[in-house]
Amino acid sequence: MVIAGSQGHAHEVFEILKLNGFKNEDIAFFDDVNSIQNVQLPDLCKHLKSINELTSWMNSTNDNSYVYGLGGLNAKVIIENKFSDIGALLKQVIAPSSIIGEDKITLGIGIQIMSQACITTHVTIGDHCLINAGSRLLHDVVIGNNCDIAPAALILGRATIGNNCFIGASATILPDITIGDNATIGAGAVVTENIPANAVAVGVPARVIKYK
Repeated sequence: MVIAGSQGHAHEVFEILKLNGFKNEDIAFFDDVNSIQNVQLPDLCKHLKSINELTSWMNSTNDNSYVYGLGGLNAKVIIENKFSDIGALLKQVIAPSSIIGEDKITLGIGIQIMSQACITTHVTIGDHCLINAGSRLLHDVVIGNNCDIAPAALILGRATIGNNCFIGASATILPDITIGDNATIGAGAVVTENIPANAVAVGVPARVIKYK
């Protein structure tokens, strides 16, 4: 298994892979941006510094799977393009401590559900989303593609989050709210009314302060 990235989030993903049964020697970190001096890896894990090294690793291990070890839509697009060119397969990351209901849960390609996140019932989450530690998605919530839900965010029933959205740490989205595409909700905000596409909203209650 290859983790695309080598910094903070990549190490959190590494810990989840370990909890899911992977050994250190089965995991490599791909980072062709940061120099070896800036990459601190767990023991026995290999640092892949180029596409050639990545290809050699996948061939030698007979494993072409990878997971994201970084956030941000632009970075994920770059990684996906590099990895798809060599036939790599993007996998989900789901922490054993997360709670996921069994009734009508739809999880997209490459989704990451981090430690102690809670997804209750009738929830749909699109491709390439990060549901971070301790966040909670309640009944009938819909999350679009390429969204980052930061730690401890609370998204209440029937809320809809568009594509390419960022929901800040400890933000609360009240029931039946719609967040438009490309919107950003600040940390700790309480969203009591719909937020338009491309808006940045902060505060309690949340108010739009600018557009992207």
